[in-house]
This record gives sequence, C-alpha cells and structure tokens, in this order.
Amino acid sequence: VNASGKIKGEFISTNLTDRFRQKIEKAIYYVVSELVNNTIKHAEASTFEIQITHFEGRMDLLYEDNGKGFEIDSVNGSGMGLDNLKSRMESINGEINIDSMPGKGIQVVSNVLFEAESVIS
Repeated sequence: VNASGKIKGEFISTNLTDRFRQKIEKAIYYVVSELVNNTIKHAEASTFEIQITHFEGRMDLLYEDNGKGFEIDSVNGSGMGLDNLKSRMESINGEINIDSMPGKGIQVVSNVLFEAESVIS
C-alpha cells in the first residue's frame, strides 16, 4: 500500500510473539483487510494506522484513518461490510466498535478474549 505513494499505512504490534488458532487469525486478517480496503476505496485518506496488542489472554485492535469519515447510521446495511466486521469478531468471541463522523475519519476499536487453547506457542 505504501509503495503506491497514494496513502501511507503504519502497522504497530505489541507482544505478538505467539501464533493463534487459524479461525482467530483469519477473522483478524479479514477485519483488517476490509478496513484497509474501505479506507482506500472510500475515505480519501492520506494515512491509516493499525495497532495490535496481545496481553494476558486478550488482543486489542485499533484502526484509524484520517479520511473524510461518514455517518455510521447512513451506511449500516449499505454494503460497506460493517455488519460483516461485527459478525466476524463475534464469531471469535470479540467485539468491535466503529466511530466515524464526516470530516473526522474513522476509528475502530476491537478486542478478543482468548481461551488458553487459542494461543499456539
């Protein structure tokens, strides 16, 4: 994405030393991919940031862009995939909160609580 010169993305991870069960990794990958694709296609953003932190049986995901933002209520059910993001996170015992306003970009905060067997050392 950065090589395109059109948008700058940053990825920050903390304590991601272990692998997780495939179902968890796939869901997180899907959510992040959908957010990045929405930023590229719709947001008119110049930057986005992904932060993932793993600590004591919990993974937190923070995603932000500096795009044009939108009214959350105006896009629910409109094909932007927000309902799909919520379903993906719920399927792995996670939550997702999406906050956006016109002119303010988007901020997505998500967390997943893990069972001990979810982590593959």
